[in-house]
Amino acid sequence: MGRRHTGHHDHLARQPAGPRPARSPSVQPRDLTDAQAHTYAKPCLYDLTFSAGDDDGGTGTDAMPVIVQGNAPLSLLADVWYVKYLTGDLTGLGKKTLDCYLKIVRHASAVFSEKVDVSTQEKAADVLFLNLLLDPKRSLDRQLLAAWLNFAGGAFEPNELVDTDSDLKPDTPFLEAVQNAEKVRLDPNATTQQLKAQAAILTCINIPLV
Repeated sequence: MGRRHTGHHDHLARQPAGPRPARSPSVQPRDLTDAQAHTYAKPCLYDLTFSAGDDDGGTGTDAMPVIVQGNAPLSLLADVWYVKYLTGDLTGLGKKTLDCYLKIVRHASAVFSEKVDVSTQEKAADVLFLNLLLDPKRSLDRQLLAAWLNFAGGAFEPNELVDTDSDLKPDTPFLEAVQNAEKVRLDPNATTQQLKAQAAILTCINIPLV
């Protein structure tokens, strides 16, 4: 220890003590899997934060949003969601859960609230209100918001097949069906017929199947 052999005994020399080498002398990236389980008590949109440190004092932090859906057994009609958001659903889900559902919707949707504001329960109720003038965009917004709320509530999984051609046979993943409707809604050149067609598809999806 502390000596270096040069090949000749008369060239042995004492070396001054130096710093201890780092435990990880190389800097190549490494993959490490460390599974951690966590149970979320309530459905909502959560921020998951991950922090890591190595034996040389280096640290890193990353974060990502996590959607935790509810456990609703059935979907709800837009009319039912309207009443819930109009009244705060004090005897049912409650205001906190309704707010959390809107957080999930705003994260998952490209329409809400970028195009249509649902930042409060009152504004969500306005979107869910039945428009007797049958404006095609408002009708689509109404059914689209109900579909996303049903997703937040747990009635639909992203890849769960739903019926989009009214033949009573599931044919399209829920997320794909909703995103197709959003593409039409966000298209400034979408025709009234296209808007009505997507609203009709979502209306059928939102009907609870017992």
